This record gives sequence, structure tokens and C-alpha cells, in this order.
Amino acid sequence: MALIKTPELDLMTGVATSSGATTSYYGMDVASYYNIGLNFWYSIGSGATGKTYLKLYACNDDSYATNQKFHLMSLQFEPSETAKHLSIPCLDFRNFAIKVVNSTDSSITITATIVGARVS
Repeated sequence: MALIKTPELDLMTGVATSSGATTSYYGMDVASYYNIGLNFWYSIGSGATGKTYLKLYACNDDSYATNQKFHLMSLQFEPSETAKHLSIPCLDFRNFAIKVVNSTDSSITITATIVGARVS
């Protein structure tokens, strides 16, 4: 069996959110992948204080605004830590979603991409 990886797929691109705000859910169908690599990064104003939270969810359909989501994990970022790569097994759910909570005193701009991996 050969490992097949997708090119980078956009999940969130240049999504801006103000201080104290939460983004909408952004998601993707991952049913054909056994694993995904999530690349997440954001820009923030210099001297900002507070925390940014990346929340990851599994879900069974692509109606991200209304569907039932199962919380996988939350990651907390300091303003000095603006990027993270995660490898996430996804054999037991069809769709993957994220949202970002900006609990800093600065607006942020977020980008997230996924690389899917499957075997043939």
C-alpha cells in the first residue's frame, strides 16, 4: 500500500477576529483520510496580552453552524506563540471543525490548512 498525501487544503484563510470575539466554525470532510496534519498560525499586534484558544471538533456532517460537534481538544496560545502543527487521527469521524477564541486585547488574523493522508 502506498501513502497518499493531499496538497495543503485551506481551512481558514486570513480570518480576522477582534479582541474578545470567537470565530465561526470552519470545517472539512475528512472521511477518506486516516490522519490529517493541521497547520495553524495567526498574527497578533505587538505587545498584546491575553490568550488565544484553538478548539478542535469531530462531527458527522458538514452543517458546521448547527450540527452536533464532539470536542476533541483545546489548545491555548500565548501572544508569543503564533504557530502550531498537529497530527490528528480521524478514522472515527466524518468531518473535522475548528473555531478560535480570541481572549487577547488585540485583533488577530488566522490561517489554518490541512494535509490529509490515506493509503491506497
